[in-house]
Amino acid sequence: MSEVRKKILAITACPTGVAHTYMAQEKLDIAAKELGYDIKVETHGSIGTQNKFTDEDIAQADVVIIAVTISLGQLDMERFNNKLVYHVNINDVIKDPKKEIVASFEKGQLQQGSKKIEKFKADKQKQSKSWVNHLMTGISFMIPFIVFAGITSALIAGIVNAMNIPDGNGGSIKDIGKAFIDGKWASWVTNDGMKVLYIFNAFANIGFTVMMPIAGAYIANSIAGRSAIAPAFILTFLGNSPTMWWHGYFENIYVDNRSIVDTMQGLNIVGALIFGLTVGYLVNWINTKWKINRYIQPIMPIIIIPVFVTLILGTIWIFTFGPVLGIAMGYVFQGIQIIGKSNVGMPVLGLVLGLLAGVDLGGPINKIASFGATALIAVDGGKAMGASAAAFAVAPLGAGLASFIFKNKFKDDRAMGINATILGFMGVSESAIPFAIKYRWAAIVPNIICSGIAGMCAGLFQVSGHVGAWGGPIIAIFAGVTTYSNSFVGIPLYLLAIAIGVIVHIILFRILVEVQTKGKLTTDDFKNIFKKSKKEKAEKLLKRANQ
Repeated sequence: MSEVRKKILAITACPTGVAHTYMAQEKLDIAAKELGYDIKVETHGSIGTQNKFTDEDIAQADVVIIAVTISLGQLDMERFNNKLVYHVNINDVIKDPKKEIVASFEKGQLQQGSKKIEKFKADKQKQSKSWVNHLMTGISFMIPFIVFAGITSALIAGIVNAMNIPDGNGGSIKDIGKAFIDGKWASWVTNDGMKVLYIFNAFANIGFTVMMPIAGAYIANSIAGRSAIAPAFILTFLGNSPTMWWHGYFENIYVDNRSIVDTMQGLNIVGALIFGLTVGYLVNWINTKWKINRYIQPIMPIIIIPVFVTLILGTIWIFTFGPVLGIAMGYVFQGIQIIGKSNVGMPVLGLVLGLLAGVDLGGPINKIASFGATALIAVDGGKAMGASAAAFAVAPLGAGLASFIFKNKFKDDRAMGINATILGFMGVSESAIPFAIKYRWAAIVPNIICSGIAGMCAGLFQVSGHVGAWGGPIIAIFAGVTTYSNSFVGIPLYLLAIAIGVIVHIILFRILVEVQTKGKLTTDDFKNIFKKSKKEKAEKLLKRANQ
């Protein structure tokens, strides 16, 4: 009689829902098979929930593994009642899936209670208190809005630039809004044609308008659930609208013959962070600590919280913090614009952003750099984003292509190489993580250095990125990059910046792996590293000919 195989259920989810979610799924599938277990993995990714558990799956399960790094919103834990449930960080699953599967049977706890958990994450002792996780959750909801707006507006800006519409002063109009208002068309452009472009540009700008409120809303939702969405959305919108703040205190203050009111700026991603966290924790405190009459409870999330929390915090902001922080952000933005106009400012900033992008491959440091550059798009026209976008693809493309070029050295890494190359093309830096886990410093060092090189080159080449929080060669296909002057010449320059970083990465990675595996590298070894593959191929051909 054959032994009954144990059955495992697992849930995976990461902030962007692109890489870690499915990498963890693959790792768990392979590890469970090698350990002799049956497994089904339910993924909560950017394309929605896949492989959803049936009642039969849950009834037959011996353990449930929850491998996530973000809030899953209203995850219904009732379905796992009286089942062994094990909470683990998704990164730990990717690093050592066998270890976590074994630990799930030893450390899992019995799920009890029928309450739906609104804020549920792995490693509750640490992760549930991390504001970074809430931030990353909000940003993951923001990404589709800025991708739509960035690509669409970049295409339209490129068309307007190509039209070379005269401005009446011997130059040409680069701004579509100005082109429409001035009505100065090239002889072959009709009024209606330009109006269509202007309308589509306004249509694209909807994404830019709501992307920060969306981020703030879902940061709050990650903490306190749906009742926090409306207040955080409205307040974040307010935080990015200086014309809605009380300027009375500052109207008579001038600096360099300019009213200080004119320096005010919206808070951008800072506003989403402030209001997302503030509203989230406040609403969570109200929901968990206040004793609400049972007749009032039903209207709390739809009337009391949205109306009163929004009005109270909004009033405080309009008359106190808003103008002060708006002026402070204005001077910060002016400094960023000065850096952007400097010949060395953007290459240096690009180097820094690139180095940060390569540190943890989609982790918190990478995300902070990425979303910082995203927040600056409205300020610098995408200069910082261009540098970050070029850096994202370097680590996976470098490691992936190295596994093909030096296939004898990396013969066991073919599957990792294919995955890293494909996802690297799409700007998913997380796909280089398996190489970093296996080769450690030999992969991490080129990841950081060469991502920095690509970012610096993008700054030198004056590349602007119009698609926030995303990069890689794929955005060039959709015209998501231009030069600072909105020329599509920025596309080949952007690809060149990536190529330079990738080429240096391949060389450095190969050398460091040789050092790591042999312990030392002689001069002869160095000379033969790039001849070895060709020599072995010739020997194989000679052997085949002799046969």
